[in-house]
Amino acid sequence: SSNNNNNSAKNKIKADSPGMDMVLEAMQIGPATTGGGKKGDQAAATAMTITTQDDLKSVLTKTGANTEESVLRCVLRRFRPLATTILDVVCDYCPSPSSSSPEQGGDASRMTIRSKPLSLQVPTTTQPTAEFQEIQRAVQTCDHRSDAPAVAYVCKFFSTERSHVRDAALVSSPSAANATTNNGHQNDESLLLGLTRVLSGRLQTGQAYHVLGPKHTENSPTPLKRAIRLYLLMGSSFVRVDEVPAGHLCAVFGLEDVQLKNLTLSDRPNAMPLSMSHMMHGTARIRPLVKVNIEAKQSSDVEELDRGLLKLSLADAAVEVTATARGER
Repeated sequence: SSNNNNNSAKNKIKADSPGMDMVLEAMQIGPATTGGGKKGDQAAATAMTITTQDDLKSVLTKTGANTEESVLRCVLRRFRPLATTILDVVCDYCPSPSSSSPEQGGDASRMTIRSKPLSLQVPTTTQPTAEFQEIQRAVQTCDHRSDAPAVAYVCKFFSTERSHVRDAALVSSPSAANATTNNGHQNDESLLLGLTRVLSGRLQTGQAYHVLGPKHTENSPTPLKRAIRLYLLMGSSFVRVDEVPAGHLCAVFGLEDVQLKNLTLSDRPNAMPLSMSHMMHGTARIRPLVKVNIEAKQSSDVEELDRGLLKLSLADAAVEVTATARGER
């Protein structure tokens, strides 16, 4: 053990260790921060400039870094933050949104990243109506006007604790009122939210939207409607908002009883589900590899087990839950 302690002591990196002079020289090349010409930015850049071995020693002493990995992380995080570099690259190489927006007379093709625009499934047995073509154009152009058709895609579901949701009125919503336990009490332990991207128009909290599953066709019955609540993802918290325009991501509550892994929301009954041709290659599909039989220890826990399996199935695309006539799951 004494030999191991001696070896670890020898391997500790200090400011005067061999090779640290090269690190010091590299840190003096290039700006540490984005100056921008402002006095505050210039002062911040000066404060983050490392020029002597004493500066480097002070940083390592405060952070306790003494290994190759910890020293590298410490120096880069303090003097060459990745976020600053990425922002500089975006500003230098990407065109200005104001000069590329068609509304400002710019060239929208300069901002094109996706080789194939998002689109809805096209009806195969009937001629597309004028209303459907309007919805299709709104999705393809990401029309964010308030009067544009509202279309959103829910790509997955996930469960979160009720304490993470900042919405005092959530308990009085119709969807929350239906989420009860076996004893008839409100189940506030967890909520099922859908990760949603607004494709066109604007989603609004409290409004009811048509729910279109991936197998919905033009010959399907009129899709069901669900009133939803919208939340912005703020770290580990979810903050309720009244409206989310096209192009943004949000979390949607109120779809926990739909039992679909992904779906399309629309305020128009003649809309169609989002086409998956740009996401799937051929007939490729995620399929489970292992089959496991699960049963409740007590008969009174069967309903709770079913709710848990439903949440797992919605949250993980690779999970399929089936039930036999004998009650096996």
